[in-house]
Amino acid sequence: AIYDRAVMADQNVASTYRLRAEVLAAKGERKRAMTDISRALKFAWDPAFLKVRGILRIDDGDFDGAVRDAESMLKLQPDSISALALRGAAYARKKDYNRALADLDKAANSDDALAFAERGQIFVAKNDSDRALADFSRSIELGSISAAPYRGRAVIYKAKGETAKAMSDIGQAIQRDPRPADQYFERAAMRKAKGETDLVLADLNEGLSRQPDNLNGLLSRAQIKQGKGDVAGAIADYDAVLTRQPENAGVLRSRAAALMETKSFAKAADDFDRLIKLDPKNTQTYYQRGLAREKDDKRDLAIADYRLAFARDRNMADARQALERLVPEEFAPKPKIAEKAAKGDSKKPDAAKRDTGADKKTATAPADRSGHTASIASKKTEKVSDSRNNTKKYGRDARSQSDRRNAVRTIDTRQTRVRDEGPRAIRAGSQETRRPSNRFDDRRRNPRFTDIWTNRR
Repeated sequence: AIYDRAVMADQNVASTYRLRAEVLAAKGERKRAMTDISRALKFAWDPAFLKVRGILRIDDGDFDGAVRDAESMLKLQPDSISALALRGAAYARKKDYNRALADLDKAANSDDALAFAERGQIFVAKNDSDRALADFSRSIELGSISAAPYRGRAVIYKAKGETAKAMSDIGQAIQRDPRPADQYFERAAMRKAKGETDLVLADLNEGLSRQPDNLNGLLSRAQIKQGKGDVAGAIADYDAVLTRQPENAGVLRSRAAALMETKSFAKAADDFDRLIKLDPKNTQTYYQRGLAREKDDKRDLAIADYRLAFARDRNMADARQALERLVPEEFAPKPKIAEKAAKGDSKKPDAAKRDTGADKKTATAPADRSGHTASIASKKTEKVSDSRNNTKKYGRDARSQSDRRNAVRTIDTRQTRVRDEGPRAIRAGSQETRRPSNRFDDRRRNPRFTDIWTNRR
């Protein structure tokens, strides 16, 4: 206000325009600042005025114009440190670091705030954060009116985990130059980590007003709006993102959920259609589309989606419950299966009766005089069964060997009787001493006994 009154009192005072330009630049009103400094230069071609305009041009991205202002200063003052700092800053923004450091090192020796700020930016580009932090801090101590050292130091503080200092510096940078959108998004991210939802939303609104196509900003704002109940506002932000990224599955799913909240079931089903085309194997999407169609009174289409979901995942309880609700007859027990189960239960008592009757029919032999029950099978039967068991156990060869051993014993007995009693006693003997069957005559007989037996027969 003081400078405004001074200018109104004497509009030909160049220094008043310069001072007001510096104040306006510090407040972020750069257009008015440029207007005032241009008027001042019309009255006097002063190096101090050229410096102010050169700084404003750097902030506006007019680096070549800033170099021309610095060279004009050097023509008026060949040893001007401010001119070297301004030219070095312009070269640094053009990424001509060799020329920039040559000028900035000379200017920094004279404690020029701009020189420290711009040299700090070069150290950031070279990943030397410690030297960059020192230069930014020194520039701020020397009273820099530029937002650059505050922004640069805020980035370093954030990387070091000093969030409070970073947020403070971003606030100072915004006061000096509120135009860049990135600083609002950076502060919004730090405020989100602290849970300051309202302040996050305010920063996102400021950033998106300057950069409306920032997709991360749009998504963050949509999520906050949806969480706060502003579903319509969230859908608008999702629409803006999908306009630029129509196949973003995450955004499609989020918008479909928001549309379900607003009972826009047909539009939600359309989003689920797009999701199925992007990922046909996602079983959950079929169920969600079926739910949207059911709420939209499209029963047949909903049942078809539930069936698709349940066919792909038999463990999906939601799809099964939906089908049991809409088509309960498909999950009711079939009549034939029920009849078979009933018949099976009715047969069980008859089977028990048969078992009981079988127990009663078990045969027993009459008891002998001693009171003991006689066994049905005779000893001979037992022997036969034993031989059969042996045959099963050891095979046919085992039974043949047993028969051969019995034959040998019989032959030995006959030879002994022939020697002691003669062949007639053998012929007149009992059945036990008769000649064995023919099949044993040809196997392993004693040759002497065979000859004797044949001749005497």
